Amino acid sequence: MVRISIGGMMALRAALICPERAKGLILLDTDAGREHRYQQ
Repeated sequence: MVRISIGGMMALRAALICPERAKGLILLDTDAGREHRYQQ
């Protein structure tokens, strides 16, 4: 999956929720910071 900007954030979230459906990610110009739900 290749995504840019906010699409990258959505792709990352999808990969975290359903890792079996994401073979790989290429994220460009996006933010991969922590989300409140995943913070410890």
